Amino acid sequence: MSLATAKTLRESTVIPLAKEIRRMADSINDPAHPEKKDFNAEEQATWEKINANLQSPGALLASVESAGITARVINTPTAFIEDADGNVPPGTIQRINDQLADIVARNPGKLYGFATVDTFGGEASARELTRAVKELGLKCITINGNWVGKNWDSIELFPFWKTVHDLGATLIVHHNPFAC
Repeated sequence: MSLATAKTLRESTVIPLAKEIRRMADSINDPAHPEKKDFNAEEQATWEKINANLQSPGALLASVESAGITARVINTPTAFIEDADGNVPPGTIQRINDQLADIVARNPGKLYGFATVDTFGGEASARELTRAVKELGLKCITINGNWVGKNWDSIELFPFWKTVHDLGATLIVHHNPFAC
């Protein structure tokens, strides 16, 4: 990507989006915000049960039936697989995307997969994003709504934004008030 293209992308898309995300994050960082709290033991147990069900193809399909809905979207946010320093073990994202594509292929019309991508992974992540969309057929990308002190207009993100643009891919920002 040329510097002029990167600058245009940054000024027309990334900066306005970053400002809006920062505004939302600032409101959630307010200690009085109703979503800002620590989980108690009961809430923690509830989230552990939800996460266990999200890992089970049978539970995912059963949830479609029990809710009376046509289909369900599945994805794995990087926050679920990062270590304490925010790093994802090598090869993990590729394996997740392969598994998502496999379960979607085995359940057409019932499950739809969104690609998992390390947005700060540079060219390697751009290649995985291309593979996930073009080869695996994943329909969308989900990214975290914040990156603990990193900005959406960081130079590290240009390979990611360019690839999203070049693919014409749909992007969903998953809001996470607890990591702001």
